[in-house]
Formats: sequence, structure tokens, C-alpha cells
Amino acid sequence: MSENFTKTVVDTVTPAFTDPFQVILTTPTPEHIDRSSPEARNRVPITCHISQHGAEDSLGCLIYSIPDARRKQIYQTILNNSEEELLDATKRLSRLITSKYNVSSYVSISGNVAIDDSIVYIKRVIELIEAQMQ
Repeated sequence: MSENFTKTVVDTVTPAFTDPFQVILTTPTPEHIDRSSPEARNRVPITCHISQHGAEDSLGCLIYSIPDARRKQIYQTILNNSEEELLDATKRLSRLITSKYNVSSYVSISGNVAIDDSIVYIKRVIELIEAQMQ
């Protein structure tokens, strides 16, 4: 019997003034989250992909972030570059996820996702992570 370490959810978000987009989120299952202390290191990363066409879109910005609990820092690397606007938004979301949940993260934003919708998708991603990790 295989053990599932992650859970994936796909959600469509419809902002008020732009086209809808999909959020594909993979999180560790609750039993694989170490909550023994705030500095506990979780080994299963959170993966988030945001795009108008879900997995059908080509890969845009992809950022990998990893927490360093000893130095209380987050290190990031660009795995795939894209437009500057999307790069900044992707880095911010990846840093937020990594710092809030003390877990490494892979975050990708692709396609014509409007930068003006960043508050909408950041809020939705955090809501989905919270729901998945309970």
C-alpha cells in the first residue's frame, strides 16, 4: 500500500474585471506536517501553479524558495524566467508561502494573469493551503 505525501486541488478564480484563471496547488498531507515547533522543517514542498489555462499553459515564471531556520532567511532561485511583472509577483508569492509555512515551495505564474489580480490569487492560494493542511 503506497502512502500519499501530498494532496492536489484545482480551483478556478474569477476576478471582478479580468478573465478567470486556475490555481493548481499541491500541499503536504496534514500527517506529513511537522508542527512540533515554529522552526520545525517540513520536507514536502508546496507547489503552486497559476495560469489562465491550468496545466495546458506553457511554463512561465518558476521560483524555488527554501527556508533557512538557523539564519531566519529565505533563499530563492529562478528556475524559469518570464516577464518582469510576473517574475516579481511569483517571487513574492513564493516567499510568502515559504515564510508562512516554513516549507520549501515551487511557485509558477504563467500566461496572461494580470498583475492587478495578485491580491485575489494570493488570498485564494493562502485559503486553499489553509484548507488543505487542516
